[in-house]
This record gives sequence, structure tokens and C-alpha cells, in this order.
Amino acid sequence: LKSRDIFALESTVSQIMEYTRENSMNTHAVPNYIIENTIQYIVQNLAGNLSLDTIAQELHISPSHQAAPSTSCSLTEYINKERIHKAKELLHNTDLLTYEIAEAVGYKDATYFSSIFRKYEGLSPSEYKTKFFVQ
Repeated sequence: LKSRDIFALESTVSQIMEYTRENSMNTHAVPNYIIENTIQYIVQNLAGNLSLDTIAQELHISPSHQAAPSTSCSLTEYINKERIHKAKELLHNTDLLTYEIAEAVGYKDATYFSSIFRKYEGLSPSEYKTKFFVQ
């Protein structure tokens, strides 16, 4: 790095420092262990309250450090996907009724569960079970 004089050098260094500060503050890198612990907690507690605040409190981290395990979706969307995945397993492996599956995966309202299920799978839970598992 060459500079005409000390003032130009000082200005350049100040610009570099400002650029670094702005870019480091805008980057929300989440350590892998937080993501791994989040995934584990979500999977183990699908039937419970999985709000951002609850997860952060249980994992003893600040909600601002919490991130979705997948950067392509929000934490809420990730939780919904995991719940629907588990619901599909229950539809395949049990004879539980829709409202029982809804409760087992954390939805208190079976109608809401069915609408979320339809959003992700394109079918209601009963249609899904009939199409894929009932012979």
C-alpha cells in the first residue's frame, strides 16, 4: 500500500476500518454448535412450544444469536417442515387420528395443522395417508 502522505494513509486506513466494521456488524454468523443444538432441541420437542424465545431460553442463548438450521428458510418454516415430516411418519406408522397427530407434532388446532400440512404436501393428512399408505 503506497500513500502520497500521512494524511492520505490515515484516510485510507479509516476507510478500511469503517468498511470492516460495517460488514462485520451486518454478518450474523451463527456458530455450528448453536445450529446443531437448535436442530436437536426442535426434533426432541416438536409437540411443545417452539417459539424463538423458548428455544433461545432453553439453549441459554440470546434470541438474536438464534438462526434457522437452514439458511434458506426462517426458523418458523424450519419448525413447520420438521413437524410435517414427523406427521408423515406418524401417518405411515400409526393409526392415530388427525387431531392426535396434530397434537403429537405441536399443533393445538387440528384444522390449522391440516392447512399447514396441505401447504407443504398439497394434500390433507387423510388424503396423504390414503394416497400413499392405505392399500
